[in-house]
Amino acid sequence: YSVGIAGPGSARWLVRANNWLAARTLAVLADGPLNRIARRRGLAPMRDAFTGPLTRDQPVIAGAWSTEFRGPADDDPAGLTITGFPLADETGAALSAPVRELIERCETRGGDGPIVVAMGSVFSRSLRREYAALAEAVRRVGRRAVFVASERVLPDARVPGGSVRSGWEAFGELFSRASVIVHHGGIGTTARALAGGRPMVVLPRAHDQHDNAARVVRMGCGASVSGRVTPARMASALRRALRDETMRTRSRDVGEVIGSQRGAFDAACLVGEPIAH
Repeated sequence: YSVGIAGPGSARWLVRANNWLAARTLAVLADGPLNRIARRRGLAPMRDAFTGPLTRDQPVIAGAWSTEFRGPADDDPAGLTITGFPLADETGAALSAPVRELIERCETRGGDGPIVVAMGSVFSRSLRREYAALAEAVRRVGRRAVFVASERVLPDARVPGGSVRSGWEAFGELFSRASVIVHHGGIGTTARALAGGRPMVVLPRAHDQHDNAARVVRMGCGASVSGRVTPARMASALRRALRDETMRTRSRDVGEVIGSQRGAFDAACLVGEPIAH
């Protein structure tokens, strides 16, 4: 997590300084409350209770991401095994009727599905300007879209004609039937978008999102737009994602691999095995 002294492209020493300061800040804020809980349960207190278990060698550590996203690194903890993204089981989760009807209209006309815009929930209340720019960009490229957002963030009056707004949808099916997925780069949304096998346009804002966006670009599965979101910049990024056949093929290939992995199951087996013995 960034504390504001490093960002994309910063020197490695500055990134390390940022990470050290972030860890110290979390320790000051979290050690007391977490160790009080530990003591009530008969556990020994721990220094750096929030980040310590992530940075110190442990007998078993499940790396809950796909090797397609990030392979083994030289400085990984000794006990780390990469198990795959723990994608939620969405069995029985159906798309809302307006979204399903829009997708079917797009598909029956022989074209791709709609553009999907899902900018997360952490900064949702501050995204009005971004959603307005995205809505205008969709209008400029002449496509339909599904905007996953509250009415407060994107009033229905600003939704382009032929598009729909929905407060919530099951991302598994929605992403797999999109033409392009626009999102904020949160790791959960990024994982589900990669599994969906569709090109992405990532708009990172904070925390791990810039790193996730950079990895998506390096994988060849999308583009990243940092800084101010304008209709012109977004329309350009959308046109590229819609037309770039190499990006579309790469996204599909990665989606097939990640979609076939059993991240949650493999992580549970890895952690459960030493407990069982």
